[in-house]
Amino acid sequence: MAALFAVKARAAGLFNSFKPKAPEDVRYHRTFDLPTRTTLLGFAAAALGLNERELYIKWNGGPSLAETIEVTSILEGIAGHIRDYWTIKKIVERSVKGKKKPPFSAMQVREQLFKPCYLLCFASSDDNTVGKLCDALKDPRYPLSLGRDDELVRVTEIEQCSLRKLIPPFTLSNTLLLMNFLRVVEEEDRKCLLQSLIRLKSARRFSIREDGARVEEDMQEYVQLTKQIRVVGDIGAYTDAPEGKEGNNFVFL
Repeated sequence: MAALFAVKARAAGLFNSFKPKAPEDVRYHRTFDLPTRTTLLGFAAAALGLNERELYIKWNGGPSLAETIEVTSILEGIAGHIRDYWTIKKIVERSVKGKKKPPFSAMQVREQLFKPCYLLCFASSDDNTVGKLCDALKDPRYPLSLGRDDELVRVTEIEQCSLRKLIPPFTLSNTLLLMNFLRVVEEEDRKCLLQSLIRLKSARRFSIREDGARVEEDMQEYVQLTKQIRVVGDIGAYTDAPEGKEGNNFVFL
């Protein structure tokens, strides 16, 4: 696609978190600094008032919202990182000598972001879908959150625009990126990144079982870009800037 219709929204929260898929995170739950694809899709669905089947299976008799829009974000600032300590009750189903073991308390540590600010981008080849989402963000059906349900955000700016495809070379920074995209990064930047990158996995979508339970699908490895890199190969990036000017560069999740 040479161009896309898009809506950009600036969102600020107080405490937010985006838990990646990490098998070792049993007692310690890490967070990305940026929202994952499923988080952003859920954000759009909440604004439109859609349920999970409309989000991931079928919407208005056609493709699901997840198949209709592309999503990404740029980190504009974080005031700090905190660790939140939670006490949870664990239920043990096994019994000892015919007697059930009672529930016991366990400690969990959860990383959270303090006062993060983001530029969110939702794009589609269908301008009607983008228009509906833009209107919904101005008057959302449900409260908007990034992270858990109670991690609400305030949307401060909303703007419809068109995105044009970027031709390499160009720069990217402060965004979430699929790990396999690093193959098209300039060699010196790639060597520097690979020495410090933390790789974490996240699902790109969910399937919905008959009982309503969500099942993670299309697990992908992501990296966070905290420094500017120069991209020299085509990764399907877009910009909101007119030809010859600089703007925000986006790579969709």
